[in-house]
Amino acid sequence: MQPSASMLNECGSLQQATEQVRAMLGLAPSAKRLRAATAILFDDLRRFEHEPIVRGEPASEERLQALGEAQRVCRPGGVIVAAAISRFASTLDGLRGGYLEDPEFAAIASADLRDGQHRNATNNPAYFTTAYFHRPEDLAEECAAAGLAHQATLAVEGPAWLLADLDARVADARKWEMLLTAIATIEAEPTLLGVSAHLLVVARR
Repeated sequence: MQPSASMLNECGSLQQATEQVRAMLGLAPSAKRLRAATAILFDDLRRFEHEPIVRGEPASEERLQALGEAQRVCRPGGVIVAAAISRFASTLDGLRGGYLEDPEFAAIASADLRDGQHRNATNNPAYFTTAYFHRPEDLAEECAAAGLAHQATLAVEGPAWLLADLDARVADARKWEMLLTAIATIEAEPTLLGVSAHLLVVARR
């Protein structure tokens, strides 16, 4: 499974999505970012008001360690934004792109649905890499386990990434604006969160 150019165009980037969340919360951009929270040490552990992290660690203790590290370097009351992959991304992408016709990919997608542990033993880069795929409700639970106050779980793409004519909609200013408005309208709807390939969780220290 590989993000398409249209998907990246739609989402912009994790940085853009994070800045949108910051803008929603009235936060100024930070000077530094946590790209691998567990690999960074700081002399001043309390200097950050808000930090984004990317979360796809396969083991639960590694995911909690990443959140814990973000909690450690974030100021009291500061905001932490983490990105995750939806548990249902492989199945939906397999339907959209025809990957489920390959029994090997179908087995990968089935395993994702079972326990979230995405494993690609095929050496096909289109089938993605080793990662953990979250259920939307998992994110609030993991924030609580890391001592963070969950604020929101939001869809990044929503269902828009499944549209066959997404590139054309992105290229048309009117349709692009309509698409963004629709995504924003349902981005926090719990019953639709799993349809989005990627999720953002917003928490406070």
